[in-house]
Amino acid sequence: MKYFTITSLLIVIASRVQSQNLVINPGFEYYHCTNWNITSLETCDDWITPSLQTPDYFNNACAEYRTVIIPDLHWWGRQFPRTGNAYIGIIAYRPNDGDPETIICEYVEGKLLKPLEQGARYTVKLNVSLAECSRMSLNKLGIYFSKNVIKEKNPYPLKFNPQVTLHSDIADTANWITVSETYIAKGSEEYFVIGCFDNGRKIKFNKVSPSREIKGPRKEAYYFIDDVSVVEEGTEDYENKTEMPAASKNHTDTIKIENESIEPVIGVPFVLKNIFFETGACKLLSQSFQTLDSLFLLLKTHPDLSIIINGYTDNIGTEKNNITLSLNRSKAVYDYLVQKGIDPSRLNYAGYGDKNPISSNNTEAGREQNRRVEFILSKRG
Repeated sequence: MKYFTITSLLIVIASRVQSQNLVINPGFEYYHCTNWNITSLETCDDWITPSLQTPDYFNNACAEYRTVIIPDLHWWGRQFPRTGNAYIGIIAYRPNDGDPETIICEYVEGKLLKPLEQGARYTVKLNVSLAECSRMSLNKLGIYFSKNVIKEKNPYPLKFNPQVTLHSDIADTANWITVSETYIAKGSEEYFVIGCFDNGRKIKFNKVSPSREIKGPRKEAYYFIDDVSVVEEGTEDYENKTEMPAASKNHTDTIKIENESIEPVIGVPFVLKNIFFETGACKLLSQSFQTLDSLFLLLKTHPDLSIIINGYTDNIGTEKNNITLSLNRSKAVYDYLVQKGIDPSRLNYAGYGDKNPISSNNTEAGREQNRRVEFILSKRG
């Protein structure tokens, strides 16, 4: 399934280009699921790897991987996406231990909406988080801009001199860290590569202690990357928001759900209020069945629709327990729809614990709103 084409994205962006992020698919949200696996960056639209190394692609919403993959699937760490459902991961640096051919540096290459203008100043920004498996961190990452696509036919570190160096001791495994720098364009740059470049200087790193809960601590600096932006200075009103499936950008289809005073917009999250669970558990109460049956009928009568089911909790309890509870509750809804006859390939579910609250957790009324199951409808490709 592919939610959109690059042509449709260009049409949407064109009207706001003066204050728009020039990076196409900046949060890695758009993808096609054919032959998906973690190391298949090619399933992420408009991003490639410029060498023979294999960066990783993590996306909760992939229809062919119907269980949550963030944060529980991989042993690199438990970081949630900064926004949306996806991010990428790279081995920024794995040392050689005396053999220069065993150095590993992974890179990702993106494309800009339009070539950069000569002499114009651009704010270049990444959001990164060090994976919990890492035994080292770096004090900088580089970005190399080019007029043409970079495609090396070997696995070795790239020897380009990055025009942008993002300086920081990027060692935070709990939070997303924003790093940014100004770039004065040479003109006509249309591609860029992110990573740690071997430009003849010894790569400097710091040792860190990986989490004891991680299965495979590694002697490497492994980074998650999300929300990449290149914005012309003076137009920085742009801010990365949670990216929705492209249908919400292309049209405003609404569909009426019986027994609910709501007409969901394709691609925009909505909450069905009359879904109830046993307190602190994932068992659906019978009061939920009428609403879920209406959702089933909607999917049955609209075979062109798929749905993402996201579970959330309030902030009471531990992060681990909240993630488990929210995941199990969204799975309960998933199971109900499957048992009613909806093809599992049309459904995806995830659990986010107390992430993305829609109200304050300081009051019972606010916590009640945050304990929810959220849905996103999309057109099947």
